[in-house]
Amino acid sequence: EDATIILDRSCLNIDGSNITYRNRDVIERKLRNTPGNIIKVKFDPNLNINEISASAFRGAFRDKQFILELPDTLETIGKDAFAGCDFISIRFNNKLKSIGEGAFSGNPILSSVNLNYGVETLGNSAFYNCALSSITLPDTLKSIGDNCFRSNKITEVYLPSSLTTVGINAFRKNQISRVDFGNGNYNVIGSLKAGNGEDF
Repeated sequence: EDATIILDRSCLNIDGSNITYRNRDVIERKLRNTPGNIIKVKFDPNLNINEISASAFRGAFRDKQFILELPDTLETIGKDAFAGCDFISIRFNNKLKSIGEGAFSGNPILSSVNLNYGVETLGNSAFYNCALSSITLPDTLKSIGDNCFRSNKITEVYLPSSLTTVGINAFRKNQISRVDFGNGNYNVIGSLKAGNGEDF
């Protein structure tokens, strides 16, 4: 069983249902006192968190391998909220709708992402410069931002028919050999041709 740390009020700054920032000292102490090289990161379910603010956990989880379990109540992840961390796995929930700009960027050991049904928006550079070889995009997704999956190792992409916008260079610098446009979303194909000629 992987070691686990629980993020609660002792190590979080909370405004209503929003995590605004972390208590660096408390979290670093928890990490130092947790044995093993793989650590599961969970949130106290009693907090009923809806939002995680910009840069709240930027660079907080490094130098070991971390498994992130996001709160079941979470709807919005802010800009750079988990940028520069070392996650090997992320469990997304069914209420999450929006992942902000750069939210998980610069994560060098994250190899796959399975986004939950319900996610509608992926911000610019949300998963930029990770190690993704596999991604699952849900049939609720409407928008993928500029550079969203740029500089990864993705080989295949399924674009759901719900999608209406794909940003510039969203899949640039990958190893894509196959793209499935789902039910033929011509808005997406048009935007790919207009701004993303080198993506695929």
